[in-house]
Amino acid sequence: KDMKREHKDRVGYSGTTTVVALMMGDDLWVANAGDSRAVMGTLDDASGIKAVDLSEDHKPDLKEEKARIERCGGRVEPARDMETGE
Repeated sequence: KDMKREHKDRVGYSGTTTVVALMMGDDLWVANAGDSRAVMGTLDDASGIKAVDLSEDHKPDLKEEKARIERCGGRVEPARDMETGE
């Protein structure tokens, strides 16, 4: 309860992040929300392991993501220090 009371004002500034990957046979499905990213390592004969992005971040500073948030009735504001309000 103390933790809930201590952080109650931060809830309004919180977002959501998650990433999920499901592989069934040769099929791979990836879903993400927020600024979570799915990356897969693949073997490359030339350089060894190569990183392959499987998702795109949903960061509010991206033009398309900001527009989506605002269409849904949300708002995007600059980050503030939760202790000082600045």
